[in-house]
Amino acid sequence: MRRVLPILSFVLALAVPWRPAGASSAVRLTFEQIVAGSDRVVVAELMSRNSEWGPDHRRIFTTFHLAVTEDLAGRGEDRITIVQPGGTVGRWTQRVHGYPTFRMAEPVLLFLRKQPVGYRVVGLCQGAFAFHRDGQRMLLVQRLEGLHFPGDHGRPILLEQQQAFERIRTIFGSRKAP
Repeated sequence: MRRVLPILSFVLALAVPWRPAGASSAVRLTFEQIVAGSDRVVVAELMSRNSEWGPDHRRIFTTFHLAVTEDLAGRGEDRITIVQPGGTVGRWTQRVHGYPTFRMAEPVLLFLRKQPVGYRVVGLCQGAFAFHRDGQRMLLVQRLEGLHFPGDHGRPILLEQQQAFERIRTIFGSRKAP
């Protein structure tokens, strides 16, 4: 009986599906902080994505090319580029939790910060919102994929689209010109 219990425990451990934990810890940003930290706010859709090894061939980066369908605040080109760590090249996949994901033909509201090459999303995925129709109302739902907030339940920000757009314009309009 003493030898059966350890063997049984080992077999049961192998039978349970195993997945590594997948979350990055971050500081929770308010909607106002996300807007204030942005150089540009747009509605955009994914056109293409490409993953490549970095220069040191140790890390994979994915480049997303998005078409801007609406500029809400800030100005810029009609096409934007976002480069994020992680992706798949051949048989190798690297996952970096907390960055937003993009799907073809799915509009997303993005809060962007200008980088030397392209943009980054403010607050990791905190600056990405999906559109969701609820009856007659269009809602914006924060996409908190792979983020953990210590001491917070991690509930996404949920806003009515028109009110959110007005708040964005108000916050941007109150900025002092450089």
